[in-house]
Amino acid sequence: MHIRTRRRIPARDHRPRAVRPSRHRAALAVAALAASVIGWMPGVSSAAPAAASGTSGDPGVARTQQVLASITTDKSRYAPGDTVSLTVNAANKTGSAISGGAVTLYFMTMQNAASASQAQTLNLGSGASSTLAFHWTAPSTDYTGYMVSAVATDSSGKALDSINVAVDVSSDWSRFPRYGYMTNNSFGNQGLSTSQAASIMSSMSNYHIDGLQFYDWQYNHDQPLCGTVSAPCSSWTDDGNQKTVYASAVKDLVTAAHNSNIVAMPYNAIFSADNGSCCGAPDYHTQGLGVSPSWGVYQDTNHSKPLAFFQWDYMDPSNPGWQQYLMGQQNAAIQAFDFDGFHGDTFGDPDTVDYNYNGQPAGVASDSCTTDTDGAHSTTPVHNVAGSATWLSGTFPSFLSYAKSALGSGKYLMFNPVTYDHAHCEANTSAVDLLYSELWPNDRDQYWDYGSLKTAIDQGFSESASASPTGRGKSLTVAAYTDFANGGGGTFNTPDVLLLDSTLFASGGSHEELGDNGLMLDYQEYRAGATPMSASLSQSVQNYYDFMTAYENLLRDGQTATNQTVAVSGQTVSSQATPGDVWAFTKQDADHEVIQLINMVGQSSNLWQTGACDMCSHITTPHPAPTQLTNVPVKYYFKNTPKAVMFASPDYNNGTTYSVPFTTGTDSGGSYVSFTVPSLNYWDMVYTSQTGPGDAPVLPGSGGTPTAPGAPGTPVASNITANSATLTWTAATAGSNPVAGYDVYRVGSPDAVVASSTGLSANVSGLSPSTSYQFYVKAKDSTGLTGSASGTTSVTTASGGSTPPGAPGTPAASNVTTSAATLTWTAAAAGSNPISGYQVFQVGNPDKVVASTGAGTLSATITGLSPSTAYQFYVKAKDSTGLTGSASGTTAVTTAGAPPPSTAKVTYAVQSDWGSGMSVAVTITNTGSTAINGWTLGFAFPGNQQVGSGWNANWSQNGHNVTATNQSFNGAIAPGASISIGFSGTYSGADAKPSAFTVNGLPATVG
Repeated sequence: MHIRTRRRIPARDHRPRAVRPSRHRAALAVAALAASVIGWMPGVSSAAPAAASGTSGDPGVARTQQVLASITTDKSRYAPGDTVSLTVNAANKTGSAISGGAVTLYFMTMQNAASASQAQTLNLGSGASSTLAFHWTAPSTDYTGYMVSAVATDSSGKALDSINVAVDVSSDWSRFPRYGYMTNNSFGNQGLSTSQAASIMSSMSNYHIDGLQFYDWQYNHDQPLCGTVSAPCSSWTDDGNQKTVYASAVKDLVTAAHNSNIVAMPYNAIFSADNGSCCGAPDYHTQGLGVSPSWGVYQDTNHSKPLAFFQWDYMDPSNPGWQQYLMGQQNAAIQAFDFDGFHGDTFGDPDTVDYNYNGQPAGVASDSCTTDTDGAHSTTPVHNVAGSATWLSGTFPSFLSYAKSALGSGKYLMFNPVTYDHAHCEANTSAVDLLYSELWPNDRDQYWDYGSLKTAIDQGFSESASASPTGRGKSLTVAAYTDFANGGGGTFNTPDVLLLDSTLFASGGSHEELGDNGLMLDYQEYRAGATPMSASLSQSVQNYYDFMTAYENLLRDGQTATNQTVAVSGQTVSSQATPGDVWAFTKQDADHEVIQLINMVGQSSNLWQTGACDMCSHITTPHPAPTQLTNVPVKYYFKNTPKAVMFASPDYNNGTTYSVPFTTGTDSGGSYVSFTVPSLNYWDMVYTSQTGPGDAPVLPGSGGTPTAPGAPGTPVASNITANSATLTWTAATAGSNPVAGYDVYRVGSPDAVVASSTGLSANVSGLSPSTSYQFYVKAKDSTGLTGSASGTTSVTTASGGSTPPGAPGTPAASNVTTSAATLTWTAAAAGSNPISGYQVFQVGNPDKVVASTGAGTLSATITGLSPSTAYQFYVKAKDSTGLTGSASGTTAVTTAGAPPPSTAKVTYAVQSDWGSGMSVAVTITNTGSTAINGWTLGFAFPGNQQVGSGWNANWSQNGHNVTATNQSFNGAIAPGASISIGFSGTYSGADAKPSAFTVNGLPATVG
């Protein structure tokens, strides 16, 4: 029996490099929430609910596992208007019979109810089980994720249990792919029945898998279909694993997949033809199928030594003859078995300069992609072209363009470049319908840690944007094998699995890991690597797939990355998945700002692959479970003032969205919102909303009933005349909802509202001369809820005959900076009473006092201003009775401009250190919106480090100061793109990293 381990062909140059696994062969159990449901739960009535009318929100009932065993859907995905069949399995573990109870389904999209709830009566003896069937019409809005919550109540309406399931309403799977696989474990079963095939697809539907790679199903790579379209062979031996494949099993699995709205994608390599050297496979030279040696790739210039990978000779993917031949063969296989497209694979670059049949360097003459990171392997200024060791990647666009055209409408194209580090541009900008890549933690691919996986997903969105139907980019499906077991059949460590899935899902990607009736991959040879999960891990992973599906519109629906600051009280927050920290990153769309929190607390490594991977140079031991954080205070510096803050986590109550009480404020870091999340186990998602909390329940433990605003500060009176006074106060603290405004009350019988304001001051008019009044203020929130009263202030109006002070001189501005200015004026003439001081007003809506001085002080410094902003100020005098005089003239002040914002990020990473020297990798990322055309990097060593040799840049050093400039092939950095450079150096003592960097003379963000 021959089982392949497909690896990259060994390089023939002198540079050492790690061996890559070359070809595609490529959850924590939710904590029981035993506490009873808190008092206020909208949507749960005091009696068992009958048939619902109107729209009601999820009540946020805790999962107890005492009544509801499971909830499932009949398909993986639905088109708008489809009937969604949901099955609820109930098992009464309460110890008492349930009579006249109910199971109610609530349908939510993010924080909003999507349709009316549905209810059925529940009568269940102690220890008994039953099944309830519900049917829901999928809403008309396409490409939307929903969370369906089932809530069990007793006859009095008391909540007993809840359970959730996701529903994806998308007419096309390519927008939100959730990719799995089928192997010989399934289609190698000669006796597979249609009911068994349906059961396999039902298990895939439980995870909402909507596409399946049929891996190594083919007869030969250059002849995937055994037999003809009208008469396929009844069985054949695949040319990879040498296992028997049964046509009836393939057909039944494809049919069952379609019945569950799952797409079936047949695997095949894009450039290999069997040379007959192994395992009884036919030789294309003599087979008579029409494969021409002139399409091949050779290691010499006289086509005597074919470039081969095991028993497969390389064909040039850019050769038109090969393109037409292979896609003709592939389309025959698609037609014979009703497949839905083509999953194209590669074995990885040969990393050698090779030749075509005519003795010319193999590959294409030009390649529009010049941002790839593997420049050290390139022998030309433009990467991935003929004459380069990475020539193969440059041929991909040509092949994929032809393949997509040849497939025709209604068929999907996927492609695995394998060498994603220097082929991501070619793959992501190509004609593929979906993005896919196998990622490996070795020196060549460099996808070692969790942060690098996020970078790959970010690249996918940015590079594919112009080629995507929405213009917002495509989501990358990643094949990555954690808990790696050479040969397969290992065991899975729950923290390894859930940390990896948290990273991929939170970043906006997905993970090809599940297939063959619920097995998980631990090896790139899928048949051998398909390994059972424990029951608890299976449930955790199902929760994560429910979460990814229900919140697809927040995770990977065109959100753009932002660099907002996130602070967690008592914890270090990192943007780079630093071990021991809370890893936070942010995105936004038109209505939301999204915060992803991944718990790295308690971790000593941020490497994602574990196990004995002899092809991987960067692996780690199994991760422990993160240190769980509870009642976590978070401060987020927002771009847009939120109307609501929402919390959801796959680790908390089945992923239900909750409305979180919050407060807003401003400090030296900017405007922020503060809130508390109940726990951070592996992954939490928080999102702010510009439309309000919708129908979401208030977070349990946060008070239940919405909290009213706090009391404003006691008002201070100014501008007191015979008939009016101005009152000013400090802001109230928000309750469950933002503060919307303030009402000023005059004490009386009864007290009366005499003024309202959305700011922190109000003018009260209609007063009588020489009369004493008392006033206080209350805040009201966005729902109209009124808070506590401020302290009371007394005001006595001026007598009718008093003369107020005159107007001061128009103030003059000086010492104007980015955030402050000094104003100076001449004294006002006194009226009936002596002048006691001056007030400086900033013109606004309303005008506000920004400074006050004593009688003899004729200047004030105004602080807290914004850079490059125009302001207007005036001054008034007030006398000893509080009477305010006329306003001075108005002066205009424009603050100085802030230094240009950073448009680059620099990451400095020591790859190896041997005590007297080091090897350093430096990544420069363009964080701006325009391309960087030519760059100069600058930094200073804090110690006595000296640069020796470097790569991908022109390096120089003067004392502590180091400069690197671009080479001819990497001077352009597109927005969102990165280039990698590096050097080797020496030092004595400590090798401390530089703390600051500049790019083209401007400060850069430190990564």
